[in-house]
Amino acid sequence: MKKKKNNVKIYKPSKISLYLYMVILGIILGFGILNIIFRDPTLDYQEDAEKKCVELCRAELSRGNLLETGPCLSEEIMPDWACDVVHSPRVSFLDDHKDNMCKNISSGKTKYIVEVTQTCALVKSGEVSIIK
Repeated sequence: MKKKKNNVKIYKPSKISLYLYMVILGIILGFGILNIIFRDPTLDYQEDAEKKCVELCRAELSRGNLLETGPCLSEEIMPDWACDVVHSPRVSFLDDHKDNMCKNISSGKTKYIVEVTQTCALVKSGEVSIIK
């Protein structure tokens, strides 16, 4: 008597792991592509905005301008970025006062801000809602 061959395909562990690796790779690539597509391009300016804000602050100090009240140094140091002087530690009645704040920040036109001290040290930078 002849033995019947079983026509069931047996998946070898090596094939399963290969498929698993391909699925995981596809997911990682998918998230990477989505991150590139939906990333906010103004965040690419953050490092440049920080450098320019510190440079602008130092230029103001070298001209003899006093930064005691925490003035706005630039409404748009980079696209959608403002540069503001704040106290360290923060003094809310001075730093959050509309006369000392960049107008684009208080009106909501600017999404991002760089804050420096009166001695031009970087305090922080990021979204306005996170900082305030």
